[in-house]
Amino acid sequence: MTQSFQAEQATFLDLSGRAKFRLTGTERFRFLNGQITNDLRKAIETAAIEACMLNAKGKMNGHLFVSAQGESFSVDTEPELRETLRTRLES
Repeated sequence: MTQSFQAEQATFLDLSGRAKFRLTGTERFRFLNGQITNDLRKAIETAAIEACMLNAKGKMNGHLFVSAQGESFSVDTEPELRETLRTRLES
């Protein structure tokens, strides 16, 4: 059984304050895929994947969204993780 629904209203959220990163380079896939909980191959230009970033001991460092953008990956996460994630991604 399939039901269809019609939206009666829409809401827009200001997400401009979120932390955003672009990963480039030949090792971008291997580097990022080894640190997140989802399969990076599922990230495409029209649909982001949701994942958690893990530390070396497997503990969660943060929640993020990743999408493919041509020859790079876009990462979107909470603003509180901006500096922590920047340091980690630059190492």
